[in-house]
Formats: sequence, structure tokens, C-alpha cells
Amino acid sequence: MRIYISGPITGHNKTLIEAAFAKAEKDIIDRGHTAVNPLTLSKELPECASWRDYMKRDIKELMECDGIYMIPGWVYSKGCNLEYAVAKAMELLIFDEAVRIPFTPAKRRERRRYGQTTRK
Repeated sequence: MRIYISGPITGHNKTLIEAAFAKAEKDIIDRGHTAVNPLTLSKELPECASWRDYMKRDIKELMECDGIYMIPGWVYSKGCNLEYAVAKAMELLIFDEAVRIPFTPAKRRERRRYGQTTRK
């Protein structure tokens, strides 16, 4: 499953943003899914790109995903609310820290093989 990461970016501390997105990306990958991180995609746009340019690119990426992971604080972000509305309208799976991303069957088997529980 491809899962898009949505979190507040504009006007926030770059180091904290990068850490939050990296944690979300790791959680998604550790469960056997593909993470779509908009911070990684940002390298495709020039420095002078506008908020609208970023959102156009991000919404296109979101449309190719099966779900969206909402980083805490997203409700206060105009961009995250737009991404959430698109995800909801497209009936994508919506995850946050309260609704955990499930492990893929392959990851579940792998964790059992090494004596790990499937909850984490």
C-alpha cells in the first residue's frame, strides 16, 4: 500500500518537521508499505516555488496513494486540511497515531519468525 505523509510544514521549525516526517516514513516502511514523503518530493521544485506549486504537486502524488498518514498538528495547517479533504473524498484510508497502520502479511510473518509481536 502507498501511504502519503501529511503534516504541517509552512512556518514550522525545519528540524522538527524533518524529524516528524522521518518518523512517520519509518513507521510506514517498518510495516511493509511504501511511504510517499512530500519533503523528499520538494527537491523536485525550485527554491522560488510557491505554496500553490507545492500543493499542486502534492495533491497529484496523494491521488496515486491508497492512504494518508496525518502527523499530529495537521488540523492547524491549511495544506493538511486540503490533503485530508481530498483523501476523504477519494475514500482513501486515513491513519493517525490513534489509528495504527497495519502490518502487511509478509511483515507479520517476518516479525513472528523473529519472535516479535505484531503490535508496536
